[in-house]
Amino acid sequence: MTVTISRIQELADDAAERSLAVAHALYEKSATTVPLDWASRMTAFIAAGRIDLFVARSAGEPVGYATLTRGVSTWDAEPYGYLDCLFVAEGHRSSGLGVLLIEAVVARSRELDLGDLQWQTPEWNDGAIRFYERLGATRLAKQRFTLAVG
Repeated sequence: MTVTISRIQELADDAAERSLAVAHALYEKSATTVPLDWASRMTAFIAAGRIDLFVARSAGEPVGYATLTRGVSTWDAEPYGYLDCLFVAEGHRSSGLGVLLIEAVVARSRELDLGDLQWQTPEWNDGAIRFYERLGATRLAKQRFTLAVG
């Protein structure tokens, strides 16, 4: 299986990559609906430097993706990267794609001089937790909250 990892600069309106975001939301049992204009929204965020999108392709088809956003830690006043999403489609898991996507995100984080890479995963996702621990990641004890403001 030949796999390529690409950092995406622009998505077509009918981007097949949207199907990965839809599958990811379903996998995580999220109530979020991926908007139909997802590709144009993502392209605008990419152009504004707010997100990096990495896509893994096998035989030309998208089979995984990762996104990197940036934040600043208030306490140490240092920038950090946030792995907002990492997803590999069923049938392609345990093939090394997750590692390749993480490596692409880490490389980009270094280019941007980000001190840490942070992320979260659902507590029920034992496979992802084992994967992250094998990478050498450590856990932080926190709960994620969300508040609609708009």
